[in-house]
Amino acid sequence: MVVRVPVMAEVYVYPGERPDMVRQRVEETLAAYFAFDRQAFGQAIYPSDLIAVLDVVPGVSHVTLLQPTGDLRLGPQEIATLGETTLLMREVR
Repeated sequence: MVVRVPVMAEVYVYPGERPDMVRQRVEETLAAYFAFDRQAFGQAIYPSDLIAVLDVVPGVSHVTLLQPTGDLRLGPQEIATLGETTLLMREVR
C-alpha cells in the first residue's frame, strides 16, 4: 500500500538567490527523496531526515518543517511517496 506523505515547509532563502529557482531545487530534492527506488516497504519517515535533506539544497539557509509533525511509522506492506507539497518561500534578511 502506498502512503502519500504531505510536506509543508517554510524555506528560508539566502539573499541574492532566486526563490523560484530554490523552490525548484527543493521540489526536485523532495521528489528524489521519496522516489520508489530510495524507499523501502515499512521504512519510517522522520521529520529530522527531511530537514537534513532540505537544509543542504543550494540556496537554502534553513527550513522550518510544518508537516509532517512527527515520525511516520509504516507497516511492513506500506511504502511512502510524496504527497501534497506546500513550500512557503521566505527570504533571509
